[in-house]
Parts: sequence; C-alpha cells; structure tokens
Amino acid sequence: MRINDLFLGLIMLVLGLAIALHAQTFPVMAGMQYGPEFFPTLIGTGIALCGLGMVVRGVVDARAGADEPWVTVPDWMRVRINVLRALGILGAVVFYIVASPVLGFMLTIFVTTLGLLLLLANPLWLSMGVAVALPVVLHFGFSVGLRVPLPRGIIEKLLI
Repeated sequence: MRINDLFLGLIMLVLGLAIALHAQTFPVMAGMQYGPEFFPTLIGTGIALCGLGMVVRGVVDARAGADEPWVTVPDWMRVRINVLRALGILGAVVFYIVASPVLGFMLTIFVTTLGLLLLLANPLWLSMGVAVALPVVLHFGFSVGLRVPLPRGIIEKLLI
C-alpha cells in the first residue's frame, strides 16, 4: 500500500511529537545523568523530524504538479488470501497480548506459531515441528538465559 508522503508525514509528525511530549512526564531518577525520558524523547524527536521531512517533500511534490492519490492499493492486496494472511499477523499480535496472561508464554506461542504457519500454507508436519520447538527455545533463551520474566501459565507451572 502506498500512502501519500504528505499524509503519512503528518501522521508521523504528530505521533513523534506526542511521544516526545509524553516522555517529559516520566519521573526523574535521582543521581542519574539521563532519566527514563531520554530515549523516548530522542526516538519521538527522530520520528517527528522524519515526518517533517516527509511533509516538506509532499508539499514540494504537490507544488510541482505531482497529483498523487492519498492511498494507492497494490496488486497483491486484490487477492483475498493475501489480505487474510496480513491480517493474521496482526491478529497473532493481538492474540498474544490477550492470551499470554491466561495461557502463559509457551502455550500462547505454540498456538500463535501453529496458526500463522498453517495460514501461510506450510505443511502440517513442518508447522507442528516449529510450533513445538520455538516456544521451548524462546523460553530457555529468554527466561533461563537472559532472565526475562515471561507470562507464566499452565506449562510453565509444570516446569518449575
């Protein structure tokens, strides 16, 4: 999907400014040279500057006579299964956010991985193999190796 630079630039400009301004409300950490607002402010400012550049580019193109539509739909989006697959990825993210506190990390990743691989037309044997192996590898990599707390559920309670 192609979105007009002027339109997308305005969205990025507003979003970047909102991030940078919201970061200023973060609490100050005593004794630290850089507080928790530093990186979000830096990132928000960068997004806003990129958005400003896109707005300028869009205005220059519009004045030069480039009458571009706000949104152009590419050919791949005219095929229903492609749109379904793209929406499946967004659905998987939403499913993880909603289900992981209840089901736990491992079971949620298993269901999400299996669903996405089948939606992308992979063979069942391959999808099952990856869906079983991936949660185990990620669990030990993040939870055990890096000590990142992951949502605990049915399977995690059996492990420890």
